[in-house]
Formats: sequence, C-alpha cells, structure tokens
Amino acid sequence: MPPPAGLTDEIEVELRRWCADHDLSISPLGDVDEATAAGLLHRSKSALRQQHSEGRWLVKPSRIDCGHRLYSIRAIARYHAQNAQNAQFVTGADRPSD
Repeated sequence: MPPPAGLTDEIEVELRRWCADHDLSISPLGDVDEATAAGLLHRSKSALRQQHSEGRWLVKPSRIDCGHRLYSIRAIARYHAQNAQNAQFVTGADRPSD
C-alpha cells in the first residue's frame, strides 16, 4: 500500500528544510545530487551506486545528467513515508488497543 500523500508531503517539507539549513541545492525540478541523496537516505554514495549496478534501488535515480545520477526529493520523501507506515504497522501503533 502506498504511503498517505499527507505524510509524504510533510516529510518532503522536512527534507527540503534540512537541505536549505545545510546549504544543499535542490534543482528546479526537485532533484538532488547523489551525495545529498545518500545523506537523506542514510546511506553512502558507494552503497547507492552498488544498488544501481545490481538493479535494485531504495530510490531509483530520477535522471542522469552528464553521467551524474540525480534523485527526486519527492521519491526520497515517499521512501521515508513508506518506512514510517511500515514501522507503525509492525509495532502496532496504528492498531486499536484491546
């Protein structure tokens, strides 16, 4: 099940704020470079590259510009929202108490 759009929106706002606070640029199309994406995903750049070469992604690059992978900040927010939703389900936080 996809995460709720509202949760994805909230996380995207926080990611954009974090980038602004750390002087990290976001393109007009909403893309960040590989180093920024790695930081937002709590991974290393080499881990993202390895996942790409293996054909598996936490977040698939939105495009490749002059050989550089760019990642959509919206897709990164969606990834985090999905993880938050899964964590609630696993912990029972979204289930009524008995």
